[in-house]
This record gives sequence, C-alpha cells and structure tokens, in this order.
Amino acid sequence: MAQSPFTTVGTKTSEIPVAISYRIIELFSGGLYSSPNKAVEELVTNAYDALAQRVDVLVAPNPSNPDATIWVVDDGESMDAAGLEDLWKIAHSRKREGDESPDRPPIGRFGIGKLATFVLAQQLTYVCKKDGCYLAVTMDYGQIPHQEDASTSPVSLDLRELTEDQARAALEPMRTIDGGRALLKRLFGDDAPETWTVAAMSELRPLAASLRIGRLNWILSTALPMSPAFALTLNGNAVTSALERRTPLAEWRVGADDDPAAERLELQTGTGEKGPFVVVGDLGIVRGHAAVYEDELTRNKAGETGRSHGFFVKVRGRLLNLDDALFGIRSLSHQTFARFRMELDVDGLDPFLRSTREAVLDTPDVELLRDYMIAKFNEARVFYTAHVARLEEETRLSTRIGRTPASLSRRPLWSAVARSLDGEIDPVLIRVPAGLTPDARDDLLRELEASLEEPDGLIRSVEWRPLGADQYLAVYDAGTQTVQVNVLHPFLANFAAHNHSPIPFALMAVAEILTEAYLLEQLAPAEVRALIDRRDRFLRELVYSGELPGAPVVAQMLLDARTNEEELERALALAFKSLGFEVTKIGGSGKPDGLAHARLGVRSLTATAPDDYQLTFDAKSSGHERVANGNVRISALARHRDDYNADFAVVVAPDFEAGEDPDGALNKEARANNVSPIRVEDFALLVRIAATRQLGYAKLRELFETARSPDEARDWIRALLDEEGEDIPVADILRTIWDLMGESDDPVTFGALNNELRHRGIRVREQQLREWMESLVRLVREYISIDDNTVMLENNVDKVLDAIRQHGSMMPADVLRQSYLQPLLNQPAETDSAPQGSTTSSS
Repeated sequence: MAQSPFTTVGTKTSEIPVAISYRIIELFSGGLYSSPNKAVEELVTNAYDALAQRVDVLVAPNPSNPDATIWVVDDGESMDAAGLEDLWKIAHSRKREGDESPDRPPIGRFGIGKLATFVLAQQLTYVCKKDGCYLAVTMDYGQIPHQEDASTSPVSLDLRELTEDQARAALEPMRTIDGGRALLKRLFGDDAPETWTVAAMSELRPLAASLRIGRLNWILSTALPMSPAFALTLNGNAVTSALERRTPLAEWRVGADDDPAAERLELQTGTGEKGPFVVVGDLGIVRGHAAVYEDELTRNKAGETGRSHGFFVKVRGRLLNLDDALFGIRSLSHQTFARFRMELDVDGLDPFLRSTREAVLDTPDVELLRDYMIAKFNEARVFYTAHVARLEEETRLSTRIGRTPASLSRRPLWSAVARSLDGEIDPVLIRVPAGLTPDARDDLLRELEASLEEPDGLIRSVEWRPLGADQYLAVYDAGTQTVQVNVLHPFLANFAAHNHSPIPFALMAVAEILTEAYLLEQLAPAEVRALIDRRDRFLRELVYSGELPGAPVVAQMLLDARTNEEELERALALAFKSLGFEVTKIGGSGKPDGLAHARLGVRSLTATAPDDYQLTFDAKSSGHERVANGNVRISALARHRDDYNADFAVVVAPDFEAGEDPDGALNKEARANNVSPIRVEDFALLVRIAATRQLGYAKLRELFETARSPDEARDWIRALLDEEGEDIPVADILRTIWDLMGESDDPVTFGALNNELRHRGIRVREQQLREWMESLVRLVREYISIDDNTVMLENNVDKVLDAIRQHGSMMPADVLRQSYLQPLLNQPAETDSAPQGSTTSSS
C-alpha cells in the first residue's frame, strides 16, 4: 500500500513526545467509542470548539479501498507548533484555560476525543495553517508499543513544516471525493481563510467499511447545533436538521404553562431572556421542550439511519446521548415513546460528564433531572392516550350516527342548515358560517347536499370543546360538519366525569342538535328557542338543585375540610353553588378547580347584554394552617382566569403565609394579578350570611372586584354583619306565591308576584324581591325553586317555614343578628297564618 503524501511531506523541525500506552488507547477508543461515526463526530466537535464557521467532511466512496481517506476540514483557530504539541497531551485539555467564548462554550475536559479515531484509522494526520505557516503531524497508532509502559517509552511524532505548494500537493487526494475540488480551491484561493485545520484519517480499519453516508449525515445533524454562524457539509452537500418536519399533536415547554411536573417535584420555574426554565438542584437552569406526534418517529426513512424519538440532552449546545434514547431511564411505554421527542439544554451537567462525553455520573441531581424527564413524558403519555381514545370514540360515533335513517338524522339537519343559510331562520344550536358570499353559500349547500348519502354525511366527527359554562350543551358547525360537545356545560362537567364512557353523553349531544332540527320543521323559530332554553335550564337545575345541603351544612363542610385539599375543593364547589352560582368542576394539571357563573341577566333598560360574570376558583391546603406562597402560585391562578375568559379569580385556603402583611409577597402578587385570596373561615361566614340577608350577585361582585388580600376579604365579609337587615315579610311572600300557584302548581313570574304583593299592601322592587328569594333558596334549596323569571314552592307554606326555622336555628348568633331570620325565629309558628296584608315593607 502506497504511503499517503500528507503523512510524510514537509521538513521535520522538531519532535512531539506522546506518553501513552496501547492499552490506554484501546480503553478510551476501541472500548468506549465503538461506532465508526463517533470518530468523525469528535473531529467535527473539535472544529466547533475551535470557533470554526464552516466544517467540511469528505468520506471516500469506498472506505474499504486501501488508499481511501476520510477528511475533516475546518476554518477555525487552528494550531501552531505549541498547539500541536498540546493536542497530543493525553487526558489533558486547554479548552477551559482563558476566556470561554459565550457562543461556543467548550464541552468536556479530558482531551481524549481525538483517540476515537483509533477505531477507524491506523493513521491520523493534522495539516494546519496559522500565522502564514503550514505545519503537519501524523500519529501512526501502529508505532505505539503494545507492552511497554508509556512513561518509559514515549512515542515521538515528527512535526513538519510545509510550503504552500507542498500543503496543496499533500491535500490533492481530496479531489477524488465529491466536494473536494471546491474545498481545495477555497483553502488555497484568493479568499482563503487565514487559519484552517485538516484532519485526515488514512489506512482505514475494517470498521470503516460500515460507514454509511445517510447514518453519518443524521449523526452530524443532531450532534451539533445548526445556525447561520456554523455551516456543515458532507461530501459537498449541506447537512440539515434530521428533525422530522411534522406538526406535533401537542407541545410542552420546560418551565412554562404552570409546569405540573416541576410543581409535583417542587422545582423552581421562571422565565428569562431565553424563555421559560426550570431549576434542577445543582444542575441549575434547564430549558427545552417536548412534543408528541401522531405517527411513530421510528417508522420512516430517517429511522433507518438514526433516531428522531426519545430524549435529546444537550450540554453547552452539543448532544450528549446520541445512542441512548432513554438517557439511562428505565423503559417507557413504547406506544407513546416511539412518538415522543424531548430536547433539553442542561449546561450544568458539564462537571458531571464521564470521560467519553456520552454519559454522566449518577448523582442525586442527575436522578432528579431524570425524574423530571419521566414526569414530562407522562404528561405526553396521558395526552396521547386520551387522543387515541377520542379518535376511537369519534370514529365509532360518526359510524353509528351514519347508520341511522337519513330521515331521522341527515335530512332534518340539512334542511335546518339550508334555511339558516337562506336567512329564513336563526337556530340556537345549529351554526352556519357568517359573511358568506352568494357563491360561497351555494358551494357550501352543494357540498352538504352531496354528503347526504355518505356514511358519515353531515356529522363527520364529534369533538369535545370548552365552549363556556354559560353556553349550550352542544352546537353543530355546518362549515366543518362537526358536533362540538361543551365540556364546560355544568351537566357534562358534573355527570360525565363520573361515567366510565363519554359516548352516551356524546350521543345525547347529537340528539340535542337533531331535536332542534325536528322542532324547526314543526314550530316557529321563537318557540323553538324558548323550548331549547327551557331544556337547557332543566339540565342545569339537575346539577344545581340536586341534593345540595343547606347553607349551614355547607359552611360547616368548608371548615371541616380545611386541612384536606381534595375535600376542600369539593366543599368550595358546594359553597359557590350555595351562593347561587352555576358551578362547573374542571380540575387537572394547569387548570382551575372550577368555574362559577353568576347569572344576572339584563339588569337595566339601556343594557344590551346580560350583567353575568364568571370567576375561576381554586382550593389550596397543605395539611397545615398556613399555605406557603409557592403553593398558592398567584400568577398561575391569573392564567386560569384568563384561559377561561373569566372576570375574577378566587383562591381559598385555611390561611396564607404572611397574609396579614399588606406588603407581603402574596398580597403584592394578588394586587398585581387581580386575584382574591380568601380564608376558609371567612368564606364559610359568607355562605352563612348570604342565606340570612339580601345578598345578590351584584353585591358579591364587589368582593371579587376589591378584595386583594385575605384581610381585605375578611373585612368586607364581616362588615355585612353590621349592616342593618331589612324586615322581610317572609311568610306573606311565601303564602302569596302559594296562592298564585293555585291548583296547577305552575311557577309564578316575579312580575306577577310583585303585582299581587302590591295589591296586598307589600311594596317592594322586583329586583329586591328576587334577591330576597335567592337568600331563601340558599337556606332551603329543596323547598324553593327559582330561575331567570319565575319562582315556585315545592311544598306548602307551613312546611317551607318549618324548614327555614330549622336551618336558621343552626346559624351562629352573630349571623342571625340584624338578619331577616331573627323575627321569624322569634315568631310562633301559628302567627304565620295571620291575615294577608297585615305585614308591610316599603322600599
């Protein structure tokens, strides 16, 4: 085999001693760097550390040929005689000496990466240009003694100086490889870099025959960062990212979006100039993101040459675990893991790297990092499992619906859509695209008509969407032919969550849509709207008026649950229901515990929309009397409010750390984020007061608008005790309702009730009357029912009054003081039958 010219050309100027044994090389290269690709990657990494802006890799087309050579060329800082001597000081590196480049911080400390070339080649030659001089040095691994100790028999490498013509001639073999001709021209042309380094691997070993350009391309694309400041080519072709260019199903950013994994592991999160992060012990700041995809990342052409799934941990910008998708973690669910990808930047791992720069020491903080990675994977696993279940459900539902007779499903729906597009009707649940041109309208009609005969025509899918707690159970989108089921509707939120299968509720939602279509075939649109609204109200009442304890019991439940967060969450939902709010339970990672809706309706003649408002609520308890500020997470509560388009955010806890300090962290954050922190004790008192006084939604709004500390909430609530209550003629009002109901037991409108009371000498504003009745409902919900416009008794007057007295007697004395209940409790039961009109109250 002819000797390559670059191994001998030039004039010897000195010798470089290399103190190393053959056994060391075997351990640090053949034993640890078993991949032929690693040798090339290490040389590229060295070029990157040398601040190269461009690296070119040339691989001979037939590595098995005896004359084949692999070249790695860079335009980095290069090396002079001292640098080449230092290069061959094994287990020593000067990368960390002096100032590190902020853009290219070096990785590793041991200076042995170059020994990875041993597995690929018998000879490694460096040809360098620096300060106008050309130098070369060749390591022939075969010349290292196999038995003798390196400290007594060092190997000497000849340091050679070359002229420019000699250097050009030495590198002439590059021309035989694609991209080599252009590379030679760039190294010696008029615009040649001032410094460059060529690493040539020759006399290739049998392992070189396993080199594959596709595999090497993938490794190079993932091992180092790609940026405009760093270009990498392989045989003349640019190396681009091996990441699959697919849109993920979902993505998660480390430390962002109320990171539940960090919260569970009690890791600090934050946001800096480079975005969100999480702090993992002594490893410090960790940034990154994760994603899960529809298809497996292992089943594609890229998967034949390298992996696109699993964990990718980078240290100082370079990939650490190229071949270890699990990063030392136990096996994970294959179904999700094959679709999962997570990239992490963990510069703090650098001191914990093993000598190969491919593994880390197993320290407690490294294990904590792995725990966090597993937790983020589990988020993706839960999401993907739900996604698969949802797809299966949608497929089954659309097929099942499509098998029903067209006269029962598709044709009534098509008729409603067509009439709506013509402007003839304005359905409640059936929505058509707005602002269509005549041509677009005709196109949509033709498309819908054509799909009438298809198996899944007109209803192609059923999707679960958070449409809003005040919205209907479901709507139909004609533009996408999709039924959208409102997961925030109280009926679904309170009942569907307890059912093993959501399919019955999805079918019920479809039936809601079709019912409107049926009604529109028989009735006027206004009548249909009234029926739909009445049915929706019934579904809500199934939730709000079903087995809800009276206010005294609910208040006590709050107090009893103060040290158990799960119990407190349930009690808080009941408390808002007791106050008259429509409550939707939500819960889950990154979400509020629930949503409460105050249904006020239109309260003034000039208003064009209801005065309704919504609030998100969260219960916090740590098992102790005070909850730490880190567990309250005010900023996360503000995000909950904004995510659900609510007006206010409320957090209830036994007590808050430094909650009494006006300048404490909690109160400052609460004011900055407009969040109302309230103690359990005070909220329980509010529930009791609301059942004994005229305390409507409008008045309660003041609390959520103004209270920005636990003490402010306490003072607002306790001030209600000192307000002089009105003398409400409870018995007369109830008897008037009973009389108006008559034998038909029909509900009574507030307008009719108010008129009759005036005839009986009781003058009161209609809105005031409604608020009185709302207070009574909080106390004895099972005996009185009200909706937007009507009220009715569920039992006779005497039974209702007995229940009021029974529940009222459970109230503390300070709550009863100056309340409307006090006279009623002191009044003998037989006086309830006093002549009508004998008690008056003026407004």
